[in-house]
Amino acid sequence: DWSSDVCSSDLNSRRSRITRIIRLDLTRKITTAQYAYILEEADTGKISDICMEGPNTMIVTEKARDWIRLYRIELGNATNLQRLPSQISGPGGSLERMSAKELAAQRIEPVKKAQLLDLTKLGMREEKFEGVDRIDEETIALLTDNDFGLSGGIVHGNALAEMKNEDPALYIVPLGK
Repeated sequence: DWSSDVCSSDLNSRRSRITRIIRLDLTRKITTAQYAYILEEADTGKISDICMEGPNTMIVTEKARDWIRLYRIELGNATNLQRLPSQISGPGGSLERMSAKELAAQRIEPVKKAQLLDLTKLGMREEKFEGVDRIDEETIALLTDNDFGLSGGIVHGNALAEMKNEDPALYIVPLGK
């Protein structure tokens, strides 16, 4: 049954703490590498934005239900998942069901990550931090998204979209050394 496959796959995805960082060759329009990124939480954890710092270094905005953090990640020593057998990294493979310990047992090195900032502890509690960029070596810009003021619902009876009272915000944040 197609619907049970989708539900099962979606459930596996939500239970997994592993998501993939994908490297593309835009000239040739191909994927050249995939790397395992371990989220801090399964189910509600996700990456909302990435800012490139160099060919193998990025700043990642990771969020979960109760927090939003910035991490610097390094791809340099991470395993290119495209080089693994398809039963591990292909469709329906076991990669997304593995724990960090199981990855190590298979000699799969995830990206290295180090926390830069905990935005929640800095008092930034907006729901949708979806933009991060470097201004200079010591400063980043963070942008929130308010979905054009739409809350996602429809007012029944007049078919108008429900609105929320939330403005987008731009934060200029120094990175601590």
